[in-house]
Parts: sequence; C-alpha cells; structure tokens
Amino acid sequence: MHENFEYADTPLSTNTLKRVSISFNDATTVIIGYNYNAEQKITQQSVHLDNHIFIKNYAYTGKRIETISYQKDLTVVGSEQYTYDEVGRITSDCCTLENVSHQTTYAYNAKGQLYRENNPLLDKTFIFCYDDIGNISSIEAYDYTTGELGTPISIQSF
Repeated sequence: MHENFEYADTPLSTNTLKRVSISFNDATTVIIGYNYNAEQKITQQSVHLDNHIFIKNYAYTGKRIETISYQKDLTVVGSEQYTYDEVGRITSDCCTLENVSHQTTYAYNAKGQLYRENNPLLDKTFIFCYDDIGNISSIEAYDYTTGELGTPISIQSF
C-alpha cells in the first residue's frame, strides 16, 4: 500500500489537506479530494473508487452546517439537514435516503447537556444521565418514542 498526501497553501492555512491517494497492491487506487470555502470550512469531499465517484457537499449558515448532501456518480442519493436552538445546539437532524426521511430530535437539560435523543432510524430513544461534574454516567435506551418513556430496554453505565 502507498499513500500520498497533497496540501494546499491558502491565505488562512499552509496545511489544508487537498487530496489523498491510496494505492493498494491489487492496483486499486482510492482518491479522496477536499474543497474548502474562504473561511476554510470544508465544502466538498469526493471519493473516487472503482470508476465511481461519491461526493459529500456541505452548506453552511454562518458557522453552522445547515445541510449535507450525498451523491453517487453525480446523482443525489441522500441528505441531512440540521436545525439549531438559540445557543447553537443541534435540535434536529433530518436524514433522507432514497426518498425516505427520518428526523432525529435532541433535547437538553438546564445545564445545557444533551438529555434526550429520539432516533427513529435506530428505532430507539436515548436518555443521557450525568454525574456531579458533568460526565456521562449512563445512557438508557428505550423503544422509540417522542412521548412518555416506558421501561428501559438497556442501560449502559460508565
């Protein structure tokens, strides 16, 4: 295997990754390219593999990612759209794949810590519990609901 890294010199950075080429012993080569906007935020990642191109495009509103779209061979195959609350925390992530959408929602406690994730794609609702110094102490998993919780189906303690 052989790897090659290319960097671009820009006004804001001299170490901006532009391209990675990885050649394998079986003659397969993967080329990963990166494009950035004037603020050095990534706007596109492309992967060339076996005569296919996979593209991930990023759109921003201010400093926040608003939308990520996914393409295969220049055809859009999916997207993610994010919404935020007034202090910049993600409140929802709408994922669309093959014209089917799933919206994951997030809720925060009075300390601003992630408290609840309602994830229809995983068919689970997660409750995050914290210790006195703000570390996650456990994650409780429930059957998916946006309403009242039933009995946890699993609890992972840390």
